[in-house]
Amino acid sequence: MSFELVELEMIQHEKPIWSLKTIDELGSVKRGRSRHRPRDAAHLYGGSYPFIQTGDVKHSDLYIKNYSQTYNEAGLAQSKLWNAGTLCITIAANIADTAILSFEAVFLIALLVLFQIKKKQI
Repeated sequence: MSFELVELEMIQHEKPIWSLKTIDELGSVKRGRSRHRPRDAAHLYGGSYPFIQTGDVKHSDLYIKNYSQTYNEAGLAQSKLWNAGTLCITIAANIADTAILSFEAVFLIALLVLFQIKKKQI
């Protein structure tokens, strides 16, 4: 018996827990935003806004609870604040590491793909 047949038999005999949805039914795929290259812009750091980098996602379990850097008001003004509950997928350095934000935070454009889940669809 092939893997496909076993999987099909399991699906046919078990009550489905999840329904199939397309990505656009669940949320939207977006990227972080940054007008400046942060490593060249020290004036963006040192505030109260968590600045999530690929390493922060990589070292998280299911939820991002820690971060290594913050943005100030100038950093936020050239970026975007994302909501808690946003699914973060790295697309540079650490490819495809994934975790969910447990607080509001900002991200680099080149480092993360963001998927905001529409709560009414869950």
